[in-house]
Amino acid sequence: MAFDETNIIGPIRITIARGTEYLIIPVILEHATDFPLSLQMRQWLDLTSGMDVEEAVAEIAMAVRHASTRKPETLPRISAEEAQEIAAQVANEVRGGKVEEAAPPDAVFLVHGSDRLLLDEVESYLEAQGVRSVVLTKITGAEQSLFQKFLKWGGEARFAIVLFSADDLGAARVQYEHKGVGEKALQFRARQNVILELGFFYGRLGWENVFALYKPADEVFPNFELPSDLGGVVFDQVDTEGNWKRLLIDRLLAAGFELQKRKRPV
Repeated sequence: MAFDETNIIGPIRITIARGTEYLIIPVILEHATDFPLSLQMRQWLDLTSGMDVEEAVAEIAMAVRHASTRKPETLPRISAEEAQEIAAQVANEVRGGKVEEAAPPDAVFLVHGSDRLLLDEVESYLEAQGVRSVVLTKITGAEQSLFQKFLKWGGEARFAIVLFSADDLGAARVQYEHKGVGEKALQFRARQNVILELGFFYGRLGWENVFALYKPADEVFPNFELPSDLGGVVFDQVDTEGNWKRLLIDRLLAAGFELQKRKRPV
């Protein structure tokens, strides 16, 4: 029988590396051909001879009493490099022995409202940079709802672009119902799905991996109302000069994307 060393998981491996902080007594129930050296050097009990339970308990108790009478030894200190190596070994065991290095991201989750021209413009620009766009409404499959698709694809995303366009009109009820106000209180708003997904990605990916792009309304009045919880946050704005493209490129590069830099706007 070969010994499966992956069974020596986290706490045991760390204890062996540090020394005698805890008592470890290997108990052999079946002989192995490649018993780990780290355990061979310790006092062990061989219970493969078929001794009964009472004898086995007595043997273990004697070993514990012997260990408890030993003079305590000073625990060796481990260096930062050793600690990092031990942590990596433990993490590797938790992953089943597989070490995976994350490849650079090559796709973004693209959240949009009703402005298809804005969606097409951003999607085309991303394609020119060698970045794939994940657009929920364009994904076909066996999922029963858009929400199920969102959970699946959104959960795998590493960067999100959220497009704010003047799709809806809304107002606070207390203002709308105030005498003489009514429709004067209405303001442009992004669609509800855009607000929901923006919050999801801020929470999941962090601010640095979410690019919120705001397109002003074509009309001077009413105002465009941005989410109240993000008061003071500066949204990147679609402008005729294309400055938003430079800002987006900087954010993508910071997030680890390997872009086709020859096509970067000047």
